[in-house]
Amino acid sequence: MMLISNYDKECCQAYMNIRKEALDECLSLLRMERWSIEEILQMAWNLLNNKIKRWNRAMKVFVRVYLTSERRLCDLVLGDYSSSVRDSCFVEITKVQSCKC
Repeated sequence: MMLISNYDKECCQAYMNIRKEALDECLSLLRMERWSIEEILQMAWNLLNNKIKRWNRAMKVFVRVYLTSERRLCDLVLGDYSSSVRDSCFVEITKVQSCKC
């Protein structure tokens, strides 16, 4: 309905906001948390090394499962838009700040 009513930008923004929430939830399920650079630099090497290993495992799942599914969903939901708009929305959705592992 938003597309028909010429609310294209608002439609994309609403979609991106909802999907960013889903992204955060997915990262939470994978036990990823936000860390600042300062917190990371202050960690003991053993702890940091364990977090890096956990982060690598979680990111493999995230990329293979979540991002692939998110791309398909984005193309489905925003199918009436040009590929550049869909690509732009997908990139905005998947931008994430630093995460805690």
